[in-house]
Amino acid sequence: MACDECGAVLDGGVEACNALSFDMMARSLDARRLVVRRTFVDAYTLQHPRTKCDWPKDVARHLLELCCAIEYKGSLDIYSGMKMWLHHAHNLPELQPPEMRGSMTILDVAAADDLENYIEAVRKWGVCVWEAWHAHHETVRIWIDEISGSR
Repeated sequence: MACDECGAVLDGGVEACNALSFDMMARSLDARRLVVRRTFVDAYTLQHPRTKCDWPKDVARHLLELCCAIEYKGSLDIYSGMKMWLHHAHNLPELQPPEMRGSMTILDVAAADDLENYIEAVRKWGVCVWEAWHAHHETVRIWIDEISGSR
C-alpha cells in the first residue's frame, strides 16, 4: 500500500510513513545528522501537508526553510528573521500543494547505508521536494526578500 501523500510504497500507507519518519527523527538526534535535520523535517512535512501542516503558516515556514537551505546556503540571517516575519505575517495565501510532491521519498533516505550517504540523500530529497513546489518559488523568494530587508 502506498502513502497517499508522498507515494512511498510501504505496508500501512501514511501511518507507516509517519511511523518511519518518527523513527528516523529519533535517530537524527545524533549530532552528526543535525546538519540536515531541518531539511529532513521540511521535506517530509511538505510531502505530507494534509497531515503535517497547519495552513497556511506551516506551509510557508517549511517552504521558507527549504528555500533558505537550498538557495541561500542556510543563511543564519534569513533563518533568524523567519520566526519574527511569520509572527507578523497576516493573510498569507494558502499555497496549494502540487499533486506530485517529488520523485524521492523518505524511503530513499532510509536506504542510506552510512552517514555521508544519509546526509547526501536528505539534501537531494530537499531539492527534489523544493522543485516539486516550483509553482510557489517566486512567492517564497519575495518573502525571503522581505525577511532580509527587515533585519
